[in-house]
Amino acid sequence: GAQTVATGTAIPFTATVVTTGSDITYSGDTVTIPTAGVYMINYGADGSSSGTSFGVNLLLNGTAVANSTLNVRPEEAGGNASVSKSILLQVPANSTLQMTNPTGTTLTLTNASVVVALLNT
Repeated sequence: GAQTVATGTAIPFTATVVTTGSDITYSGDTVTIPTAGVYMINYGADGSSSGTSFGVNLLLNGTAVANSTLNVRPEEAGGNASVSKSILLQVPANSTLQMTNPTGTTLTLTNASVVVALLNT
């Protein structure tokens, strides 16, 4: 179902799939990554905004990840939009990852997702 996310707020995830043997865990709006390494992070969301901007970004240990912010302008205010991106990220041991609303306007999300895959330790 749809969820409303205020500006600057972490986006909760509503479903979780964990690969067997993974030490990555999830709770509410936070992914915990215990093992240091290079990770492929795929993230995105579908929905609408109460203003003219729609987007998401990533926080690693509470700090915005460089070049992770995605913003689009729907064709009309309050219109639907979709954003997604894949990045490679060096992650230190015992890190947390969150996706947040950086837009300055409230978002209504119908689908928010993040996939985290260890590529190299």
